[in-house]
Amino acid sequence: MKKTMALVMASTALFGCQSMNSQQESSAQEAVYSQSVSLKSALWFNKMPTFGDNPEFNLHGSLVLEQKEGLPAELDIDRITLHQGGDSYLLTADQFELRGYSESQWEIAFALPIELSETQPVDVFVYFEQEGNLSWVSEQGVTVEVVY
Repeated sequence: MKKTMALVMASTALFGCQSMNSQQESSAQEAVYSQSVSLKSALWFNKMPTFGDNPEFNLHGSLVLEQKEGLPAELDIDRITLHQGGDSYLLTADQFELRGYSESQWEIAFALPIELSETQPVDVFVYFEQEGNLSWVSEQGVTVEVVY
């Protein structure tokens, strides 16, 4: 509990000092109006055989944003970037679906033909805009699962 509080306090204090160039150092929590937002990411390839269709090996993603106090209604998910090795993949707002399960939990879902390695971790960044301010939340070292 003390580590969580220290992390929240440090994230809040450093939030105003961070720049877009230091995004690799960001943690899985960021501050929105001095409140922490957590990101839990799940990435997988569905390689289940299908009958009669050409198999599409899309990368599926489920990115869950949570905030105890509730996510602000005016929060706009701007884009998502996936980083693996030296490669980066940009997902714009028309490439993902935003699902609101409650005021405090949103899910970003997508299934796209992105070629990632199944053996290397992925760094996930979700960029959002609120009242003209651009910020992000990230999760690093996400494992890509395979479903057969």
